[in-house]
Amino acid sequence: VCNCANCQISRFEFSNLISKALNSYTNETSSIQFDLENAYANYKIGNFSQSIKLLEVTANKAWLAGKYLSYYIAKHNIKTLHNLFYWYETNLDEDSRGKILKNIEDIDFDKLLSQIPYMGKTEYQLLKLIRDGGILTAVSKEIDSIYDNIVSVYDRYNTGSGTRIFGPSYSQQIELELRKLITFYTYNYIISDEFEHFTKVCRKGIEALLISYATDNSYSQKLKEFDEIFFNIAVLYGDAKIFKSWLKKYNIDFLEFEQSSIPKIIAAANNFLSSFFETIEAFGPHHVTDKTTRNQISNEFFENRCRDIFSNMFLLLSKIDLTERESDNPVLVSNLLNFIRHESFLRFSEMEYL
Repeated sequence: VCNCANCQISRFEFSNLISKALNSYTNETSSIQFDLENAYANYKIGNFSQSIKLLEVTANKAWLAGKYLSYYIAKHNIKTLHNLFYWYETNLDEDSRGKILKNIEDIDFDKLLSQIPYMGKTEYQLLKLIRDGGILTAVSKEIDSIYDNIVSVYDRYNTGSGTRIFGPSYSQQIELELRKLITFYTYNYIISDEFEHFTKVCRKGIEALLISYATDNSYSQKLKEFDEIFFNIAVLYGDAKIFKSWLKKYNIDFLEFEQSSIPKIIAAANNFLSSFFETIEAFGPHHVTDKTTRNQISNEFFENRCRDIFSNMFLLLSKIDLTERESDNPVLVSNLLNFIRHESFLRFSEMEYL
């Protein structure tokens, strides 16, 4: 089992992710890839000041080692964190905070590119893609175009003019674009996915897949069932209120998932829930609050993200038939009850998704 930050996030192992972020250190012997991952993990849990510190050290290490792509990613990430640092890291003294903000603002992407020794055409094009958000822009345009095609097919069948429509599998094209986008940014530890311009593209892709799923059954290329990757994308980048409005708009009462995906989805839900409590075996099994997660939930950004994830996750679960996995249901229910006993962040607006 891979325990990199991205895999822990995709499995919703938040307690492990927090421990990894808080207990991993950048030093002379750590690899630059590990250092980027460590900074990325801190970003994902809202430790923006720590992430910036780690990225500064990583950038210096990468420059001295001649790892110029990693150097550029580290510097790019520092600059990208400006607004998150500004809004959430308010407990620092004004002098320290002002100094960090000034250092971030002084980073110039064009100047960085001009300072980096030429590594070859491919590498230089990659640096420009990162600088300009080229992958995000390209994927956004593709998803917009495919979305229009999916809506056109949906509308034609709704109006009775869609008989014998043939064409490519638009839903597969959407899935490919979403995976391309998320893989490029997250697996290269390029900070982007907690920002609106990123989530907006993901949400349009999610809506497109729902429209394809809702298209008349006589259309052979419609999306017939979802998988665990859709579940993860919808939970991590969706918005429960908007998702709920889509379900109503397209008359979707139930979400069919591949049977092979159901155990992974249940495992993801259990991982998320159990991140908030520990099971103690001494003197008979009992549960206590997970101190690592409890301490991190005091971070406003992380608290808000956990609320969003909970809402998205349980809205989706409410639309999935879990009866064929009845043996797993008692564990899920038990974990949910223990979660409710020990969590400290849910509001009434989130509880409505249970």
